[in-house]
Amino acid sequence: MIRGGVYPDLLGEVQWWQSDDSWTYAFYAFLAYVRDAAERTERSVGDVARSIAGRRGVPLDLPDT
Repeated sequence: MIRGGVYPDLLGEVQWWQSDDSWTYAFYAFLAYVRDAAERTERSVGDVARSIAGRRGVPLDLPDT
């Protein structure tokens, strides 16, 4: 999404939504993205999640599965 020029700045745009809902939907979308990326690259979901977190500078400690 960000690479395509769309930034998830939803709090100002959807004030009539409950803000907790929009972050829940964003999480589900991210989860679907990670699962799809893992399937397409034949890697584990944990490996894809670690790769994304590493690019963003977020330490992520997941068990190797």
